[in-house]
Amino acid sequence: LKINLNVLLEDEKVELAFKCGRDSFIMTSHRVFKIDVQGVSGKKIEYLTILWPAIKGFSIETAGNIMDRDSELTLFFNLPDKPTRAEGFPRNSRTRMKLDFRDGQADLFAVQRYISDKLLGSDTVATSQYAPNTSGQQDSGSGSMFAWMGDDNRMVDAAEANRQFHSSPPLLQNCENVELAFRGRRDMLLFTTKRV
Repeated sequence: LKINLNVLLEDEKVELAFKCGRDSFIMTSHRVFKIDVQGVSGKKIEYLTILWPAIKGFSIETAGNIMDRDSELTLFFNLPDKPTRAEGFPRNSRTRMKLDFRDGQADLFAVQRYISDKLLGSDTVATSQYAPNTSGQQDSGSGSMFAWMGDDNRMVDAAEANRQFHSSPPLLQNCENVELAFRGRRDMLLFTTKRV
């Protein structure tokens, strides 16, 4: 990229790169860079650059069954424009970037750890003194059919959630700790020392 296209800065280094067909998705020391080759001839090329400070969140989605074999990474940006602020307009494509991975072709959790380190940095946040101690909290559920249908969340043991999400799957940084954890039917909501 420094030689052929001359798009990288002198001190910029490629840290992760993915290729899908003619398109490329590159994460450098300074930014996220998407090269979108368009048209039949491939002469039209869009170069989209998003600086790391503009990225405000991300999500990963693991592959499902045989019909859903792709894992997905979505980055959310803080780049509003007129269509995203006007009521009734669909979200502009410049507020998010999606990247599909074929199941087994990329270590999705390594990508997640890389982005977490880029966005969250090192842990400088102490454990909250206001978080209640939920050690030993039993996940007994409410027992109500309506709570189950409505996906009502209930508090669960934060220490157990901390152990789980440091190992299987490894979603949390080593320096990050779960302070509060809630479970619905199949979903969980975690409040950590660095994020929700």
